Amino acid sequence: MEVLPMADDPLTLNPRILVDGGVLANNPSIIGAVEAMKKWDGKRDNILMLSIGTGRKEYSRTPEQLKNAGLWGWKVPISSLCMQGPSEHIDYQVKAVLDPGRYIRIQNEDQLSANDLMDDASEQHITDLEALGNALFEYHNHNDELAEFLRRLA
Repeated sequence: MEVLPMADDPLTLNPRILVDGGVLANNPSIIGAVEAMKKWDGKRDNILMLSIGTGRKEYSRTPEQLKNAGLWGWKVPISSLCMQGPSEHIDYQVKAVLDPGRYIRIQNEDQLSANDLMDDASEQHITDLEALGNALFEYHNHNDELAEFLRRLA
């Protein structure tokens, strides 16, 4: 069950209030890497990790656009930074912790027409998300790095 802050009523498990795990770890790869290293006494040579992202969307603003933007004008850039910035930082951390070739992250860099509203369950958005999944598969279907990684898993 996914509970989004400010969009859903909080789920309570007395005395705790639960929210979506993405609030803490939008890219949970580092958590998986640490847990695996704990299991294998710090050994990293047993770990192969495939991280599948949900896509990213670039938002760009000029200094002039942000100079007097106020809180509302920063809404989109801040949400993008809060969601994508930590995810990309975690990607960097896992690559630094695991040996080369033991971690790969794939995601669609071009979100086509899908929006990034977490509460959009419209038929059009679902169709757009399916198209994104198919585009991600098609793009990475010819990815030599991914093919080599998957051979190592077999």
